[in-house]
Amino acid sequence: MVSLLPLVSAGLGSSGGVGAMVDPWLGLLRAVVGSGAGVRVWSLSRGAVSTGRADAVVDASGGLLWGLGRVAGLEFPGVWGGSVDLPGVLDERAAGRLAAVLGQGDEDQVALRGSGVFGRRLVRVDSDTDTDGNGSLWRPSGTVLVTGGTGGLGGVVARWLVRSGTEHVVLAGRRGA
Repeated sequence: MVSLLPLVSAGLGSSGGVGAMVDPWLGLLRAVVGSGAGVRVWSLSRGAVSTGRADAVVDASGGLLWGLGRVAGLEFPGVWGGSVDLPGVLDERAAGRLAAVLGQGDEDQVALRGSGVFGRRLVRVDSDTDTDGNGSLWRPSGTVLVTGGTGGLGGVVARWLVRSGTEHVVLAGRRGA
């Protein structure tokens, strides 16, 4: 098993730009893939993702490695272990949770916090459901970008956005108009 910490946490990302963080990360991933060693690569970050309103992102650049990790998981499913966001303090309890996550391998994107282990989940929300927890419905406003907007589903989403009062809708697609 190979563990990686975002280099931004070590101060390399802030002075050397994105390349100072990404290049060594990709180099190590390529070396592990090329070696055929049969190890799993895990990326560890701290404060790169949020688990809710009270959990602020403090290192957004670490989220870049989470995005790269998702791609690595698709490209190298036999090598990629996953991404783990560590709590601010890695105490004995958090270390035990980290060991459990790395050992089980059931989840590939988790955030460890003092209150537990959080994984990504999709939850169905009906259009008349309170989606933000404060008694109001989510209503898009301003400008909304719809990627894949020139396809069938993109058109449905775009029409819904306009009916919902979105001021500007930008449709982006790979195949032109």
